[in-house]
Amino acid sequence: MNKKDINFEVERFLKGNYQKSVALELLRKDGFSEEEIQQHAHKFDQLRKNPDNSLSYFPPFLFLVLASITSLTLTLKEEIDFKPFFLVLFLFTITTTYFFSKKNKTAIIATAFLTILSMLLLVYLYIISFLGLGKLLLIELFLILALFSVKRFYTKIAKS
Repeated sequence: MNKKDINFEVERFLKGNYQKSVALELLRKDGFSEEEIQQHAHKFDQLRKNPDNSLSYFPPFLFLVLASITSLTLTLKEEIDFKPFFLVLFLFTITTTYFFSKKNKTAIIATAFLTILSMLLLVYLYIISFLGLGKLLLIELFLILALFSVKRFYTKIAKS
């Protein structure tokens, strides 16, 4: 008799987005019988039907991490006059990053809002000639990718 609960282990592998072959092999190594494993194997087929979580999760998460680091850096710079603003922005982005990783719908919407604000800020920086066209286009392309990823991620979370 196996001490581990197969339902718990299968749920853990599903939440971790394990590939079916890897999860089944780990269940075998944990000592579950082939009959027990085959009863739960169909649950891993659902992961293939859903869009890949990492493709819709990673760009916005990377954006939030970069925004947090940038706002913290600007908070710590001595020559910046708007330190309280950047401190509040840092706290907001850190909080949003945490709740985004927990798949909170409000945090996902806040990420979209921050992405759009960043896009507008970059256009402003380009207009006042602080940012070159090449950098603007590169960063805007990443932000557009992040914005579409936020939409896809929100749609996926809303369905579940």
